[in-house]
This record gives sequence, structure tokens and C-alpha cells, in this order.
Amino acid sequence: MKTNSILFLLFIYCISAFGQKQEHLDLLETDPTWRKEVFRFPISFAKEIPLEGIADVRFPKGWADQKSREFWSYAFGWNVSLPNKLTQAKLEEYMRIYFDGLMRVVHKEDTEIPKTIASFMALPDPNKNICYQGSITVFDAFFTKKTMELNVLVD
Repeated sequence: MKTNSILFLLFIYCISAFGQKQEHLDLLETDPTWRKEVFRFPISFAKEIPLEGIADVRFPKGWADQKSREFWSYAFGWNVSLPNKLTQAKLEEYMRIYFDGLMRVVHKEDTEIPKTIASFMALPDPNKNICYQGSITVFDAFFTKKTMELNVLVD
């Protein structure tokens, strides 16, 4: 009887532990050739971004190839809880924190790296949602070890 009770309790525990609503970790759809990374907020390299949730990051096959037209092209989606509506100023701040932190983690040399500059402008779409278009000037700590400009669309 004791064994049955323990098995029953273990069964109930498993149902409650694994039967919880699973967080959807696929925010983006890409073909299978794209590499995928998923991580949680707060992000280890950008803890100053005060959000909770997940990031889904996708890299095309040529992302790391300087000769590819896909070089440094990638997409990421954030499913986060925002305390307030996302403003242009907050978006720029979050992108600066994100890329400065990422490049600090990757850059292993003793030299100082340039700070990220993020600049966006709001564009209203037909559905009255705010979209942003802009650029991010960032130091490429991964490959070229030079500053480059990323063209960005935010929806």
C-alpha cells in the first residue's frame, strides 16, 4: 500500500510539473539552414535591460562569412513583459545595452571598444502599431574587429 501511495504521489507530481503550460520558444520562423539560439531575460551580458521573457535569435548560413551577402544579417525576436509602452528612447537604450554587453563578452583583447550608437525613428503602420526603422553603429568583436553599421527594422 505504501508503494502504491508513493507511486501515485510521484505520478501526480509528474503531471503537475510537466503538465504546466510550456513557454513558446519559437518566436521566429526560418528555414532549417538558419542556426537558432534562445535565451532568457535578464540576459547574462545585458543585465541592465530590466525585462523578463525570452529572446529567439536566428542566423542565416552566411552570417559569419565576410564574403557572403548574409554577413552579419540576423533576426531576433523578444517576447518580454514591458512595464510601459516601448518608446523610441527605450528601444535605443536597450539596443545600446544589448550590443555593448554582447561585444564586451566576445572581445577578449585589452583594448577599449567603441560604444554602440543606436538611432531609430518611429513609423506608424496601417494597423496603428508603431514600427521603428534605424541603424545601430556597433563594434564587430566577432569577425572584423571594426565598427560597422547595422540597418534595422523593428516591428
